[in-house]
Amino acid sequence: GEYYLDGMAIHETKEDDLIMARNQKIGFIFQNYQLIPTYNVMQNIIMPLLMRGMTHEEAEEKCKNTIKLLGLDHRIGHKPNELSGGQKQRVSIARALVGQPAILLADEPTGALDQTSGKEVLKLFRELNDMGNTIVMITHDLGVVAETCDKVAIMYAGEAVEYGTLADIFTGENHHPYTVGLFGSIPSLTEESKRLHPIEGLMPDPTEKPAGCWCAPRWCHCTEKCKKQVPPVYEKNGHQIRCHLFGGEERK
Repeated sequence: GEYYLDGMAIHETKEDDLIMARNQKIGFIFQNYQLIPTYNVMQNIIMPLLMRGMTHEEAEEKCKNTIKLLGLDHRIGHKPNELSGGQKQRVSIARALVGQPAILLADEPTGALDQTSGKEVLKLFRELNDMGNTIVMITHDLGVVAETCDKVAIMYAGEAVEYGTLADIFTGENHHPYTVGLFGSIPSLTEESKRLHPIEGLMPDPTEKPAGCWCAPRWCHCTEKCKKQVPPVYEKNGHQIRCHLFGGEERK
């Protein structure tokens, strides 16, 4: 329930200061680009800098290196309808980068792209990360997670039910039942099956969440404790699991 950015307690920040943090510390990359259709590439990219009070000349000069890095220098005069999906996403990434934010939030950044464009964008994210950029990748695609992430949080009903390194989540021995369900619902290339294996049941109503574990109504091995008590966090060597199955007793 608490989150900090450069020492700022975002969960306690007043709206005016929060707007400042969004403008100066956080870069946003959306699934559907959110480009202004009547603006060309350059105009879309420099928008955050203009909102900070820069002149057009100052903003264009400041974002030259970013435009070149994203491979858009030959497209700066084009409108969004003249670009491919991958190019539009590159414009949105450039727009997020020009303000040199402390963190990039990428919400399903490959969701609207074809497979080839998606791979190019993921390669770009890895390059940006290698250059020192901190990126939070929000996605339902475990393949994207495997290709890009160092640490992983599995979210359910707005809560992190499991957290750890990429190895903890993909190859570790212990997992939250929801994590098991996610991996179990992925089609297998080695096993024949007529049907996929979905997670039964529905997400809880966010206004009427269960008294105990929010996952309890969906698991066959649910106990009375699961229905009545909020589960503790089990942690071992940084790998955290919020579930009564593990008791929460071990922390190293």
